[in-house]
Amino acid sequence: MNIKDPGQTIEIRKTHQTMTIALLIETMLKVSDELKLAYYLKESYREFNLTATYENAEERYDDLCETFRTCGIKEYSKFRFLLLEWKTEIINSFFKLNGYRISNGNLRKNSDIKTIIKVSNGYTNFERLRTRMMFSINKTEPIQGYRKPTTNKNIGKKRKPYIKKEN
Repeated sequence: MNIKDPGQTIEIRKTHQTMTIALLIETMLKVSDELKLAYYLKESYREFNLTATYENAEERYDDLCETFRTCGIKEYSKFRFLLLEWKTEIINSFFKLNGYRISNGNLRKNSDIKTIIKVSNGYTNFERLRTRMMFSINKTEPIQGYRKPTTNKNIGKKRKPYIKKEN
């Protein structure tokens, strides 16, 4: 659950109660110590992802992996192996260019690309498709125009004129 405002109140339909999100989380975490540990481990990974820098990412990453290794929660074992397998890529994701972290997140979450492909009825010119996708993602950046070296027209036999059949 992404909590933007832990003080926000929500209604619990079954009990007809209202409580804050923070209180709801606190109540749910009282169910078991393992659930509480799992929640705080998840939150520590989120905090690492939000606050680490390229300079301190490797050290913090190693500490985090060690914490996941020693936690004893079997559900996190696959996640720990995923962290170990993608270590280089995760640490490199903290590198900043012009003040922004480099990521392909725009491409992955952008449904505009899927929509373009869906309504395109098959682009025959990849450069045109690529340009349209880049324009839909980077609306503030100017698109550098280019002159197509060839035509879009399909080369082949000319079509015969349409002859209407009479009944």
